Amino acid sequence: MGKRTEFARDTIEVCRNCKAEGSVYGRTEDGRSHVLEICPVCCGSGLVRKHIEGFVAVEPHNKTTARP
Repeated sequence: MGKRTEFARDTIEVCRNCKAEGSVYGRTEDGRSHVLEICPVCCGSGLVRKHIEGFVAVEPHNKTTARP
């Protein structure tokens, strides 16, 4: 017999793409220079919402089949 628990979690985190700045440097079409543009991941807020879903399963351990 075991136990299984499902969970869902929402968190607000710093955008890893722009590091909470809200903007990133991109290249122009000709590729010669850099321009400052709004971060496409967080849309300029510097923060993102992370949604995690999963489960944890706990089962008995059978000592006879355990490997060293």
